[in-house]
Amino acid sequence: RCSCYYYYYLQLSFDIIETWLAKNPEAVGCKRDGQSIFRELALFQDYHGLPAFKKALVDFMAEIRGNKVSFEPNNIVLTRRCNFRQ
Repeated sequence: RCSCYYYYYLQLSFDIIETWLAKNPEAVGCKRDGQSIFRELALFQDYHGLPAFKKALVDFMAEIRGNKVSFEPNNIVLTRRCNFRQ
């Protein structure tokens, strides 16, 4: 159960971030030849993650929570998905 919740939360966060980036294209340099490369960067398979992406992610997560919560980039593990089943 727990892993499914985390997958849902991460997918929801991913969708929120993509929507926000579409509305604020100048906010981050996630473009190549005028096209967004956010999905490509987010699906990067190094489980340590891209440090710049993890920093941007924690900044965004704090921002959407009114900066009342802080996050540590080194405590985030980025994965493509979770298919854990019991």
